[in-house]
Amino acid sequence: MTGNLFDNATLRFWHGGKIKVVNSGELLYVGGRCRTFQDDPDQLCVWHIMELACKTRGYTKVNSVYYLIKGKSLHDGLRRVEKDASVLEMGQLAMKSKDQNSDTELSTVLPKAEHRHCARHVYAHWHKHFRGDELKLKFWKIAKAYSLADYNDAMAELEELNADAAYNPKCFCRAFMDPSIKSDAITNNMVETFNGYIINARTKHLIYMMEDINVDLMQRLVNKRKEMEKQSTGLCPSIQSMLKKEKEKASMCDVLPSSESIFNVRYYLYQLIVNLQLKTCTSETYVDDCCKTEVYLKCYAGFIPPIEGERHWPRVEMKVDPPPIKVGLGRPRKSRIKDLFEDSKKPGKLSRHGFQGEEVLAGVEELCKAGEEEETRLQLV
Repeated sequence: MTGNLFDNATLRFWHGGKIKVVNSGELLYVGGRCRTFQDDPDQLCVWHIMELACKTRGYTKVNSVYYLIKGKSLHDGLRRVEKDASVLEMGQLAMKSKDQNSDTELSTVLPKAEHRHCARHVYAHWHKHFRGDELKLKFWKIAKAYSLADYNDAMAELEELNADAAYNPKCFCRAFMDPSIKSDAITNNMVETFNGYIINARTKHLIYMMEDINVDLMQRLVNKRKEMEKQSTGLCPSIQSMLKKEKEKASMCDVLPSSESIFNVRYYLYQLIVNLQLKTCTSETYVDDCCKTEVYLKCYAGFIPPIEGERHWPRVEMKVDPPPIKVGLGRPRKSRIKDLFEDSKKPGKLSRHGFQGEEVLAGVEELCKAGEEEETRLQLV
């Protein structure tokens, strides 16, 4: 089984062969044929896999199906598909192998980059199996926890609600992020924002699309520079507003000095250590230089040069024909693929499919009480 467990599953069935024992004592699969099926992973279960196994060559009955764990021999890694739990384990092993391969390739190309997963996309897959507003709040509480203490407390609360819903969020949880990377983003909203920024230009021809993107980015750099030059404070506006909220909390803290640079800070039931020399705290770090306006202006100090019109381009004696236009079937897609339970009228908001509201439960309770009263009346009569 390969591919993304939640998007598309590729099942390869080997049949008609035999398992032999070679001289070294190892098992070896000899002969046989392979047939591939593309299927929706949400529909996979034991009986469905048995049906696909029968379709491999028109078998009337299949006694058993086995799957092999990648990287292991037939003797150690062969597992029998008996229950739906084994089907889920088979898919999880395929996803784990895929993630390890992608992480290895990324670390080879970009050794100093930190690989993060988008928490929003992870939640879109996770909530298909674990629904409810309370579980949703616990998921984001774990993902946004800055310290290991907050992370462990949030994980314990999630396990109390549903022990099966516990997961390993180290690739998208703030508590495990490298502090040298000066960004706490756990979603890919920056990429989605840029895609939305150039959505109108993407519908045009390649040359005109690049010209529009060039003009938009050229103006964007100038506008960002002018906006930041108006700031009188040394910090960016968004950082300044966050720091203002933290100052209000700081007025409620009790500070006990330990040395000239180390202090013990108490905030209600929390107790932290602050080091002024190293600019560190138990849960967070100080405002880094990258949040200052001077660094912001350095990032936008460059400019994108304008491009002359096609009329002023240099002439080429060689005749160059444009590439053939390939028109695909159907209307070109402009918007992203919506989730199955996402409200089409409100993008990004999931519907309440599968939830039982308080009004519905209250109505059922009233009907039950009415039925009990009616039954009591009948008995009295």
